[in-house]
Order: sequence, then structure tokens, then C-alpha cells
Amino acid sequence: MLSVVLSWFYIFITAMPIGLGIHVIYAKSRGINIDSRMLPIDYYVILGIITIITFLAYFSLFFKIGFFINLIIVSISVSVLILNFRLHKCLYKNTIALFRANYSTALLVSILAAIFVLILFTTSSLYNYDTGLYYAQAIQWINKFRVVPGLGNLHGRLAFNSHFFLISAFYDFSFLGSIFKGKV
Repeated sequence: MLSVVLSWFYIFITAMPIGLGIHVIYAKSRGINIDSRMLPIDYYVILGIITIITFLAYFSLFFKIGFFINLIIVSISVSVLILNFRLHKCLYKNTIALFRANYSTALLVSILAAIFVLILFTTSSLYNYDTGLYYAQAIQWINKFRVVPGLGNLHGRLAFNSHFFLISAFYDFSFLGSIFKGKV
């Protein structure tokens, strides 16, 4: 369960700054004062995930989704965080104040529900038949190789262009095994 919590933390710290950065770029291009147009923090996480998936779709054409792509995305996240540190600080402060004022009970119930769901899903076996059939294999192909022409001839399902596979390959941390073995 700790690995799932750490994975969600990694997703948050990579996606949220990128989402905020995209919002800043959009606001500046429209001449909008960003301080007056701050969105809730979950919007930035979703926008960041969408942006990361878009980057991964292009990166996967030329590179495998592994350590170096993670390094690129993390460096972009850190750069955006440093460039917009004041906005990040303001966003976190507003989010905490909002939860304290309005949602303290809802937050507690949400945290307990999330812990229950994490325990339930991390201790259960695979519940989707297609995971063993081609999901896991497609994610492994994305981790180990760039887009392979003709892969659909090996198995038709491996030719699907699902962005869910890209984001799963990005956040599965399989590159850590290569790092510890010295094979980056």
C-alpha cells in the first residue's frame, strides 16, 4: 500500500506543476491576471496528466518510456515549480484554507475511503481479463522499446494506440530495476 501512496504522490508532484504551468501560459497569452483566475488544485493535476500524456505520445515515437523520459518530465516539473513558486505557494495555501473552512469532515471521510479503496485494490488479484491477455504486454513494449512498426502483426491487440498504456508505462517505475542493476 505504501508503494501506491508513493506512486500517487509522484503523480501529483509531476502533474500539478505542469498543469499550473500550462494554465499560466494560457492566461498570459490571453492577457488574464493569473492571481485572480486560480483554479482548484485538482484541475491542475488533471491538466498536468493530460499534458504529460500528450508529451508521452510524441516521445514514444522515438524513445522508450523509461528513466530518461521520467527525468525529462521531472525536470520540466521542477523548472515550472521554481519559475512559478509564488503561485504554487498561493495555491497550496488557498487549498488548505478551503478544506479547513468547508470540507474538514468531507476530507476525513475521503481520506478514509481512499485508504479503504487502496487496501482493497492492492490486495486483490487482477480483475480484468485483458490485463494478462495484452495490457501488461503492451505496457512492457512501451517500457522497453519505442513504437515498433509491425507489432500489430505479432498480436492485433498490441497495435492499439491507447494513451492509458502510455501513462501506465510512465508511472510504473520499471526503470528503477534497471537503475539498481546499472543498466540505464
